[in-house]
Amino acid sequence: MFMHLLRSDIAPDPRSRCKECGSTAYRKVIARDAQGRLTPNGMYQCCGCPVQFKSLAEWRGVPARMPFLGRMGPQASLQGQLGI
Repeated sequence: MFMHLLRSDIAPDPRSRCKECGSTAYRKVIARDAQGRLTPNGMYQCCGCPVQFKSLAEWRGVPARMPFLGRMGPQASLQGQLGI
């Protein structure tokens, strides 16, 4: 029934994986607040390892902001810097 989830040709984008274990899933961390209620505490935890994070960039292990290279990609940016 769920065998299609194991096929490598339709695996999730590798950029959407944990930087530590490669898991593709995470969950909200639930903790007790000052009144003793269980509530989300603003953190997430990888489902494959104990890594906790606040943003997906931390989980993925990529810089928070990538430089904008324009519509043409890295070659166009390099050509502009070189005056070509």
